[in-house]
Amino acid sequence: MQRNLAQLYSTDKVVPANDAPLPLKRIMQPGAPYPVQALGSLMGNAVLAAADIINAPIELCAQSALANAALTVQGHVNTVKPWSGKAGPISLFLLSVAESGDRKTTADEALGGDAITDHEELLEAEGRLARTRYENEREAYELSRNAVKAKAAKGEGGIRAIAEALESIGLPPIAPLSPTLTFGDPTIEGMHKHFAAGQPSAGLFSTEGGAFVGGVGMSADNALKTAAQFSELWDGAAIKRLRAGDGQIMLRNRRLCFHLMMQPGAAHQWLSSPVLRDQGLFSRLLVAAPKSLAGTRFHRPPGADSQQMLAAYNNHLARLLQHALPVDAERPGELRPRQVVLDAEAQGVLIGFGDAIEGQMGEGGYFHPVKGLAAKASDHAVRLASVMGLFENFNLVTIDKPLIARGIKLAQWYLDEALRLTEAEAYPVDLLNAEKVLAWVQASGATIFSLPCIYMRGPNAVRTKDAARKAISILVEHRCVERADGRHKLDEQMRTECYLVRNVEA
Repeated sequence: MQRNLAQLYSTDKVVPANDAPLPLKRIMQPGAPYPVQALGSLMGNAVLAAADIINAPIELCAQSALANAALTVQGHVNTVKPWSGKAGPISLFLLSVAESGDRKTTADEALGGDAITDHEELLEAEGRLARTRYENEREAYELSRNAVKAKAAKGEGGIRAIAEALESIGLPPIAPLSPTLTFGDPTIEGMHKHFAAGQPSAGLFSTEGGAFVGGVGMSADNALKTAAQFSELWDGAAIKRLRAGDGQIMLRNRRLCFHLMMQPGAAHQWLSSPVLRDQGLFSRLLVAAPKSLAGTRFHRPPGADSQQMLAAYNNHLARLLQHALPVDAERPGELRPRQVVLDAEAQGVLIGFGDAIEGQMGEGGYFHPVKGLAAKASDHAVRLASVMGLFENFNLVTIDKPLIARGIKLAQWYLDEALRLTEAEAYPVDLLNAEKVLAWVQASGATIFSLPCIYMRGPNAVRTKDAARKAISILVEHRCVERADGRHKLDEQMRTECYLVRNVEA
């Protein structure tokens, strides 16, 4: 397979019998329609309504709706997994790949993002009073201890008498949790600090996921440990840390959901990292990469019921956010979620699904190219079903056959989407940059261009002379462009290195 891919996508110059341009790469097949009906009537209708109102891809809207619903309910429930008999998290890790201008931020705000922001502001307002009360109680506690120590030190009885006197003061007051529910570009240390002092259920949400990928947390030195920590949180493991400065911390029963929105170039670079692929984080990601709607989003009035259906989703989500998280009375940062189980019929359907996927994971099997994700397909199905079920019925205790079937339907779509995207991941970055240059030149309508035209005004990925020259060399090798003889006046200057555009599709 690797040899064939290398032959297909090689940029080595080939001299065919004719002089026809060579395509830069094989055309990627369009994705299957997103199974909106599997989201249920409330969430599904809201997704369709948001897509209608803001003219955004349905897949992008579905990702936002699921992510914000997951953040809302993940702290309340663990679901018992039939294959282990153990209860585990229902958190979702989602990645949406979309071009700049595809309305990623608007989709997230429309489908729960604004409601979550409003709830954070409410928590902050309530927290100011709680923080003042805590500081007063803390000061009173310290004053009482000092007074007891001073009094005990004057009497007899020694160390034991002082210890008993201090014990009579009781335990120190517990600090209120910080109000933050979401963050966008955390380091591991920053995330540890959040879970030590903040809400035990949180979300890593960013509509500019490239900033996260290019940030400190995903730098060459930190990427592996960051990915490992995310994977452990997805699995429900405790956060353990030992540092010389602040000693050892053990944070149990925290929950993190994850929704990054990323441009294709950044997503390709991140998903093609062999280190992270081997680590296993990507097998926990549900990825959607919808086709851009740019060029088709002409103004039109939305459907008569769209605003109402979208408001119904957001109002319902806002009500769910008002449910207090189930936490330990003595450790408010530690969740105590209740358990949800699958009934016998649901277990049978899920086991059948898992066996069918397993049968196609071996060498040459349909799901072998995405076997990491496929191995967790049943877990993804349970999580999706749990999030949807809890969103619709907060008092849910049992997942039945129709609900797990909806989770499986969505898990199947994400598996197929992952298979489709593995083709794009096989292309070298240089080849993708060459494609961007060709598309940019064709869109300009130019028939001739110079090297400076590309690195001065072309796509961001080739804004250096070396990157532009590499992209053009690939286009020349594929006979998409050809070197123009002589000097030509372009940009009011005479240019010596110019190229003619040939009649070829990007």
